Amino acid sequence: MALLLGRIFSGQNKDKEAEEVYQIALQDFATTSRDWDTTATLLREYIRMVTRRGKLREAKAAYARVIRNFILRLGRSHDTTLPLICETGNALWTSGAFSEAEQVYQEAIFDLDTSRQKNNVLLLHVMDKLGAVYIQQSRWKRKICTTPR
Repeated sequence: MALLLGRIFSGQNKDKEAEEVYQIALQDFATTSRDWDTTATLLREYIRMVTRRGKLREAKAAYARVIRNFILRLGRSHDTTLPLICETGNALWTSGAFSEAEQVYQEAIFDLDTSRQKNNVLLLHVMDKLGAVYIQQSRWKRKICTTPR
């Protein structure tokens, strides 16, 4: 219900109201829900909205709080947790916080279980984004030359 209401408010350019709906729902879901997919979708919608509005601090705080609960309940390498961690990096990268995005992407790479086919696709995506961070910071040459083989 919160997801629908938030989308309606957002579609009507009532971002403040949508943000309030998402925040309340995320607080409730993060502590009590077992519906991980709904929580993840709520988080994605909220992050898109606040990032678009230039509220990076709020976006990072929401991600950190919800992901911490996902990690505690499901583990870092769970199929729901890892994509959210990667999306944290994407939101940081989009907003220009390249060093923070780099750290998130590196952590995600170490958390991936590459023996699982689904995670191999995610690994390629994360490595692509990490490369984009290095290019954005003009550090790609140094990283390629210093990467252990």
